[in-house]
Amino acid sequence: MLHGPYWSWTRKVDSKTVTRRLSDEQVRDYQPWFDNARLLRGLVGELEVLSLDVVDADPRWQAR
Repeated sequence: MLHGPYWSWTRKVDSKTVTRRLSDEQVRDYQPWFDNARLLRGLVGELEVLSLDVVDADPRWQAR
């Protein structure tokens, strides 16, 4: 029996973590999707930071 490392894909389904073990072939096929998902998470994080900066700079929040 072979011992790791194993490729795995983890995600949340109905608030539960689901993990699937991937073959080398699946990793090669799906790698662009994983790369795009990582890029998207990074961009969303940047957007959240920018949004908070805009909200924090709004003087109407200081007036309350």
